[in-house]
Amino acid sequence: TDIGGSSVSKSLVVTVQDTESPSLTTLSTLIVNLNSSGLVSILPDNVTTIESDNCAVTTRTLNQSDFSCTHLSTTLPVSLTIEDASGNAVSNTFDITVQDNVPPTITLNPIY
Repeated sequence: TDIGGSSVSKSLVVTVQDTESPSLTTLSTLIVNLNSSGLVSILPDNVTTIESDNCAVTTRTLNQSDFSCTHLSTTLPVSLTIEDASGNAVSNTFDITVQDNVPPTITLNPIY
């Protein structure tokens, strides 16, 4: 308002966009051991060392999380992707080695 009592107002629309991708650091290698059923599963938290975003990370996805005896003696590349609410994403790849440290068991049936 000026000294004469005149005033003007305008409205505008402000759009805030998040175009910054999250930041992700993972282990370079993860060694896992099969359980007695010959299976093991991993979670994103098993390999994430640092993750950050200017807003918040909303999804964490591994391209493979279940492993079995068929994966023994092989180093497998696995990718972890994190995404924020705006759809900005980043991926890191790490190596996983599957080991079997469970000794076999045998059950004998008595002969009568």
